Amino acid sequence: MWMKNWRLSPGSRGPLVFGAQERLLELGYRLPRDGEFSFQTQEAVGAWQEQMGLPVTGALTPENLEQLWQAAGKSLSFGWGEQLAESGFPEASLEVSLKSYRLFLYNQTRLVKAFPVSVGKTSTPTPVGRFRILELWETRRCSLGSRWLSFTPYRHSIHGLLPDQKPGFANTLGCIQLALADLEELTPYLQVGTPLFISQKERLPQNVESQWLFYYPKKGESIEEICLRYRVGISQLLAANNLCRREELAACGKLRIPIR
Repeated sequence: MWMKNWRLSPGSRGPLVFGAQERLLELGYRLPRDGEFSFQTQEAVGAWQEQMGLPVTGALTPENLEQLWQAAGKSLSFGWGEQLAESGFPEASLEVSLKSYRLFLYNQTRLVKAFPVSVGKTSTPTPVGRFRILELWETRRCSLGSRWLSFTPYRHSIHGLLPDQKPGFANTLGCIQLALADLEELTPYLQVGTPLFISQKERLPQNVESQWLFYYPKKGESIEEICLRYRVGISQLLAANNLCRREELAACGKLRIPIR
């Protein structure tokens, strides 16, 4: 579910808890900064709510989080979100190198494109290991960009940089952040379940081996819609699939999409 239907309470953990603890510490409350919503964190939240004249619940709703950021002199808005349609690229996978600050998009074993990213700082590291994309959201009026892609139950996510930030730094609360244009270019190739591998190793890929991805047209989807979505012409699509006639494209159950 999207942020507006979610809250932080005892048992919660992850980057949003880290952020709330940082703000409470800045406001003078005493609590650990470990990303775990413990009894001490609950007490600090309750004390802050009482001071602000809010209902004292000891839990944080998204609205409370936005108020907490404002109280600490910072800006945060979750806005609202809608689920993104899943892509037709089941062979796509992602790999993130924390050492080189790069996210690599693959089609099967072939590298398609690399994107510069920012990752977790030392005190709030990005988790390493094998994951899968759990949620795909298109967001509106969100400080963290127009896409939100979670990959752990604790809301470690791939999302946008703030407007005044650049990628290539270890400065996040554990999430992976991209420039907004890169994030919007990446997400059409992903779906719930897309594999994600995060490691400390420095990935030094060869030159791009592939300039295409596989796409499986959905029932009732026209060739014009596919061309518009992926910004390719019909002639390009024909050439990429070794076809001569437009009618042959409509009969394909699997299309090769050329990308930039």
